[in-house]
Amino acid sequence: MRAFAAAAVCLLFAVAPSPGQETPPPPVYEGKDSASWLEDLRTGDVPARKKAVYALWKMGPAMKEGVGDLGSALSDPDPYVADVAGRILVRLGTAAAGALDGAAVALEDERPKVRVAAVRLLRVMGEPAKGAAGTLLSLLDDPEAEVRQATAQAFGTLGYFVGSTGFASQVVAGLGGALEDPDPGVRKEAAFALSNYGDGALAAIDALVARLGDESAEVRAFAANALWNLGSAAGPEALDGLYGLLGDPDAMVRSRAYGGIVGMGPEDPRLFEAMRRGMEDTAPEVRQTCSWILGTRFGERPGVVDRLLAATADPAHQVRLNAFTCLSKVRPIPAGVFTAFEKGLKDREPQIRANCAQCLGEIGPEAAPFVPLLVEMLRDTEDLNAQVATTALGRIGTAAAEAIPDLRRRWRTRRDPYEKTNAGYSLARVSPRDRPEVLESFLAVLRGESARIPVLQAANGVGEIGPEAAAAVPLLRPLLASEDRATRITAVMSLGKMGRAGGEAIPDLERLLRDPWDRLRERAKVALDAIRAAQEGGR
Repeated sequence: MRAFAAAAVCLLFAVAPSPGQETPPPPVYEGKDSASWLEDLRTGDVPARKKAVYALWKMGPAMKEGVGDLGSALSDPDPYVADVAGRILVRLGTAAAGALDGAAVALEDERPKVRVAAVRLLRVMGEPAKGAAGTLLSLLDDPEAEVRQATAQAFGTLGYFVGSTGFASQVVAGLGGALEDPDPGVRKEAAFALSNYGDGALAAIDALVARLGDESAEVRAFAANALWNLGSAAGPEALDGLYGLLGDPDAMVRSRAYGGIVGMGPEDPRLFEAMRRGMEDTAPEVRQTCSWILGTRFGERPGVVDRLLAATADPAHQVRLNAFTCLSKVRPIPAGVFTAFEKGLKDREPQIRANCAQCLGEIGPEAAPFVPLLVEMLRDTEDLNAQVATTALGRIGTAAAEAIPDLRRRWRTRRDPYEKTNAGYSLARVSPRDRPEVLESFLAVLRGESARIPVLQAANGVGEIGPEAAAAVPLLRPLLASEDRATRITAVMSLGKMGRAGGEAIPDLERLLRDPWDRLRERAKVALDAIRAAQEGGR
């Protein structure tokens, strides 16, 4: 503990809170409620205020009703009181909106640490912080670098809220000016912040391009990232600047530059050769970026498969993971791919083994030769690997008959709802004989269960079984009105897999086309298209 030259009582309380003290506190501290401690904070002498603010810190979430007083305490003459008041409010986040007036006053305090604390509070406060945006903007010219840096960082976080107002152009202009700040920390945060202003950041495009040559690697990287987010609208000069960074001495800068040139110029004739060179970079983060781009954008080009096959032996596991994922999507399946996957299923990294199993499941019945290895993985002590292997075997289908005893055992013994359902619909896909029993178990849950997770998993399970689960349609329809988003969207997706039987849900799905949630609208349209296609095709 940090001691103060004060009375013994202050020794106990005038200590900066540590992360270990952030456990859920009681609503009463030392026999006094929050109202009593807030009164001490407002009217007490320095020792009393120190003790009060510490008590309020310990009371945590119970402090929501006292945010106005805590906002005023941001400007307390005693640095400890001001500091802890700020920490309490930052911890409350958006619930601290009532402290806005106090924060606005603290932004003009003569002490830099108080101004920084106020800025950090506004950063986590969210939309209400728009009310102090004018004062906040002036702090981009504060004499103290730590204040300017915190301010630029805050505008990055508040971009979603400020960007929708008429004030956004002034903020972008201010951040553009901050890109010229003598402090590299300020320039870095300004570049990062501009990434959150969409096309509005185009007003600072010249300053961003200039920062591609900054002496600080972090500034160059964040400037490249901001240009990446602007896409092709950033223009040819920005694209040329990013190509110029491909030889940068800093790996993070090169990685951001590779990503940026894809986002800005996917049709640029230099792109393919740049990605090929990037695969030979000494930095794993660069090879990671390039392996993904090369595989997803240029998988059909001569020589790319060979490079991806070589990358499955890369020392960096993320590069190997990307290579396997990209290879699983190439059709027809190239020679050598299955040999690589056989090695991948035995990779030293559990994540690679799981990824290879998932990829084999996406390949489908053609991956049948790997069933013995997937069954072995099904018995793995790594839960993730066992779950992924279960799903993969289900996607391979009846060609995975060898796995039926293990899938059946897993379905009947697992207690976790997700694992049990996952094993159930995989078993139903692999073993037509077991399908009726599995389906009936899902229907029983949908008929009588109210707990969210079992219902969610059963709804997903009947969808995986498909048209043979037509009896589930009347049970899925009520779920479309659930207050739980995941339940609604799962029901929509499963209805889309029911073939002609899903027709009775068409009126419900059509109503969802007017739902406020865009993702639900999109899924409802996909489900409707699938049902209507099945009706037209007689399925």
